[in-house]
Amino acid sequence: MHRRDFYRLLRPALFSISLFALLLGCQVPALNLVQPSVPAKTVLFSGENQLSIHWQTAGGAEAYEVWYNTTEDAESAIRFGGDVTGTSTVVTGLTNGTAYYIWVRGKSASVIGKFSPPSCGIPGFYFTAGPTLTAGDHRIEASWTALPGATAYQVWYCVWSNPLDAVQYGGDIADISAAITDSTGGQTFYVWVCAKKGAGTSGFSPASSARTLGSKPQPIGFNAWTPGDLSSAEERWYSFNAISGATYNIYWDDSLNGSGAYTCNVKVSAYHADGRTVYFTDYNSGYNTPGTITAAASELVYIKVQGYTSFSSGTFAVRVTQP
Repeated sequence: MHRRDFYRLLRPALFSISLFALLLGCQVPALNLVQPSVPAKTVLFSGENQLSIHWQTAGGAEAYEVWYNTTEDAESAIRFGGDVTGTSTVVTGLTNGTAYYIWVRGKSASVIGKFSPPSCGIPGFYFTAGPTLTAGDHRIEASWTALPGATAYQVWYCVWSNPLDAVQYGGDIADISAAITDSTGGQTFYVWVCAKKGAGTSGFSPASSARTLGSKPQPIGFNAWTPGDLSSAEERWYSFNAISGATYNIYWDDSLNGSGAYTCNVKVSAYHADGRTVYFTDYNSGYNTPGTITAAASELVYIKVQGYTSFSSGTFAVRVTQP
């Protein structure tokens, strides 16, 4: 007899015992016979001879069971380990290259819930690093290294780092790059890639994060001043190509400290290609003492110029030099 059937038969027996005890005047502890809800979503991460599974909390569950099978048949699935009190576990002892279906279900002291929809992962088929992200004008360019044998890829994203809240961007794609667009700009996204191979997947890659830019970055050369203007609460973005290990000086001319030709008091930040990781942020004075960076990689460096206060407006200029 399957354990699910055992618990279905046990419920009316528990009710009969409780009723009989009440008739005898005995004190019977309350039984929670409400079935826990189904975990709405599960996420897999593949590794060597193992699959890590994470799931969303099931209402009414006090613990969880994890079951797996090499076919999409929950009835003949094998239970892995004992009860899990958290919302993740690692299923070990698996065979690399074999697709495994995994189910999760919640349980209380007296009732076992229904299985979640299955997730299918392949141990040994996985990404060792997250996608490479490059920030752009209201968009993020994502690229990744192809996994041998992969037939398609999925890109998942979220505005925070929880993969269980991630949504798929578009459908399955055959390429190894994709662009995530953002209508507002200035939003940080966490991005995962998942490779498909037959019925199985690699599970999610490690996460990468980047911040979309609020306006199209203007490329600037070296040494010459590039003028700009700002209205209240606006920002301007500029970019230049940096060489790994090289040092660059970023100057700006504004109303606070400059030549006297410009009218806006600005603050300046410099970012890596992801638009999120900073070289420096919110420097206020950069005419006589520049913001100096040493490029951590050969990449685009972004410069953000914004008013020193949200009411600041007027003109300014920026330039980049190499010492």
